[in-house]
Amino acid sequence: MLQCVAVCCSVLQCVVLAAVEQNGFAIRYAHKSLLGTLHLVCAAVTQNYKVLSQLRHLAGAEEATNDATVALAAVKSNGFALQLVSPTLRGSEEHVLAAVEQNGFALKFAAPTLRACPATVLRAVAADHTALAFAHDALRSDPAFMLQ
Repeated sequence: MLQCVAVCCSVLQCVVLAAVEQNGFAIRYAHKSLLGTLHLVCAAVTQNYKVLSQLRHLAGAEEATNDATVALAAVKSNGFALQLVSPTLRGSEEHVLAAVEQNGFALKFAAPTLRACPATVLRAVAADHTALAFAHDALRSDPAFMLQ
């Protein structure tokens, strides 16, 4: 009997995973016991970063919005996801670099300390030259930096 339950749960998890890989918002229909499953939530936010905004409203998935692994999966697939992660993670060099490498415009959503970091700004500008508009004023007014 327990083997049957384990097989059914595994099959259900595979079905839900296949659904969120097609449409991240399908996670809304998953049973709350599956919403704490990290790889399922990561698959959903990878498919569509906007799922992050829905997670805080789903019972069982609230913590996923602040999870570093979930946030990293989202920003790697779409840099704009940086605007939806927690303020703490917007100050994480790992998360911001992943976001700006995917989309330089994501620099707009980075913490001020990282918008003032030359290495971060250069990576963002390498991906999208318009990202320079979001660099800290001190960098934009520094002739040595602007010549790089």
